[in-house]
Amino acid sequence: MDAQYLHFINTEKAEAEIMGLDDSAVEYLYQFGSMMVGDAGQWTSHLDSKLTAIFGWSSGVLAFLVVGTKAQGSLMHVSAMILAVALTLAAVILAALGLKTDEWPSPSEEDWFREGILEHPGHLRRYHVISMLETHQYHLRKNGRKAKLLRYAEKALVAGAIVVAAILLWRAF
Repeated sequence: MDAQYLHFINTEKAEAEIMGLDDSAVEYLYQFGSMMVGDAGQWTSHLDSKLTAIFGWSSGVLAFLVVGTKAQGSLMHVSAMILAVALTLAAVILAALGLKTDEWPSPSEEDWFREGILEHPGHLRRYHVISMLETHQYHLRKNGRKAKLLRYAEKALVAGAIVVAAILLWRAF
């Protein structure tokens, strides 16, 4: 497996090449494509689960800061409170953007019953492989965006938590 994170191939080139493959190679590509599309869906679920957790924790910390504490005291203390609120608010926003409901394409009934090639099972199977490839590529792009937002949200939450911990320690002494 290559060390690079994502590799996308040209679907038009793949479509041209798949027409020359024998049926056993197409069957293998179909099975592998089914696995890859399923993996992309599982990755989406995993990212959404982590984004939901970050959203919940960030919202809780933000509520604690806004409702449970007062920004009073020295300029440094007030500045730290504002920084903590800004960081946790950033984490909430980033997680919400990652969780934003979006339409995810998947092979359609038109792909399933492609006009003009229904009577040619070999061509239909090849068309389905390309349809899965396009769906897989779209899902990976969306998941890449979700993962990027998740990384930033995690960093903002951790930074906000460090500032909150510093404020609480400062008050204790």
